[in-house]
Amino acid sequence: MLLWVADWAWSLPLILLTVVIHVFGLGLINERVVRVLSRSMDRRRRVPLFTYGHESVSLAPHWQMMGALEALNGMLLFGLTTAFLFAMIQEVWPRPRRERRGG
Repeated sequence: MLLWVADWAWSLPLILLTVVIHVFGLGLINERVVRVLSRSMDRRRRVPLFTYGHESVSLAPHWQMMGALEALNGMLLFGLTTAFLFAMIQEVWPRPRRERRGG
């Protein structure tokens, strides 16, 4: 039980710090990049190729709670980024023709 308290004591401030840094970075991207993208959209599609994880890798027992909390942090950041990208796409995506005609 005492180990979990230490994990929570370290994990919560780290999660808060990474979320704040992530939101700040998304705001910076919004200010700088959206202007450029709205002027010229690059329609090329690129497929990222990468590998991640491995089935034989596991954390030591005293790190497992912090690992779970960091996974939660990853989900929070994933959700924030998804919402940000959705809003950014709405801002720069070409509008339908009917809106251009004055409707």
